[in-house]
Order: sequence, then C-alpha cells, then structure tokens
Amino acid sequence: MSSRHELLRDFVNNQVLEITKYAIEKMPERMDKGLALVYKERQLDYLQWLLDNALKSNGYYIDEALEVMQALESGCSVKEAFDLFSDKEGAHAALVRSFVLSWSKRGPEFFKGSLDFPFSNLPRETQREIKELENNNQRFAAAEKERTAETQSHK
Repeated sequence: MSSRHELLRDFVNNQVLEITKYAIEKMPERMDKGLALVYKERQLDYLQWLLDNALKSNGYYIDEALEVMQALESGCSVKEAFDLFSDKEGAHAALVRSFVLSWSKRGPEFFKGSLDFPFSNLPRETQREIKELENNNQRFAAAEKERTAETQSHK
C-alpha cells in the first residue's frame, strides 16, 4: 500500500472518529432540547428518530433545526425563524426544514411559510402528509392545553 493511500485512509478514519465523537457528545443536549420542544405524544418517536439519525452527517443540521424550533416556540415569526438558517438552499436547508416540519409544534406553518413556491405545487401525497401533521398537532395541542389546565386546577 502506498504511503499516500495510508495517509488518505488515516485522514478519513480521523474524520469519521471526529464526526462520531461530536455526534455522541451532542446527544444529551439534542435529547433535552428536543424533548422540551416536541409534543409529549411524540417524545418517544423523537428519541427513536434521534438515535437512528444522529450519526448521519454528524447531525449539524439537528442543532440548527432545534434552534429554529426554539425560536418558533418563543413566538418569533416564520420569516425570523427562517432567517436563522445558515444555508437557505440545498441539502442542508432541506434537512433542517424537514426536521422542523416533523418535530416542531409549528412545523407545518414553518414549512409552508419557508417555501419559495405555492404549497399547491407540492405533490398531493406531500400535501396530504403535511395536513395530517397539522391535524395531529391540533390534537396534541388540545391535549397539552388540557394537561396544563388540570395541573393548574390541582394547585
């Protein structure tokens, strides 16, 4: 084996180790932030998703998506949240947008508001899936409101 080949192999191995180390170090923070931001009914699904996906591309987009979700949760507008994106186009933006759509309480609103074309131009199946997310989020919001009211009445 050539020394050049060995150097390239070592470089790739080091990169993989760094990515893995970073993703593992960030896992507790990503778990805590995400659990605080998703509906209670979706928390187990979120944890499973996080375990399945955290090592893919080191998960940098997860950190950015959680930042966007925190901004939305604090009441900022979709435009303000979208302005937090480091890269508004390409694969990274698609990953962030998809993550926020899937897990944020305001995901469908954010997704629709961040499109640069009419929602009706999306494939019908995608529109149906987003509508289903909206319906689920409405049910989860009602359940959350009910839990909060019960907690308040027990004080």
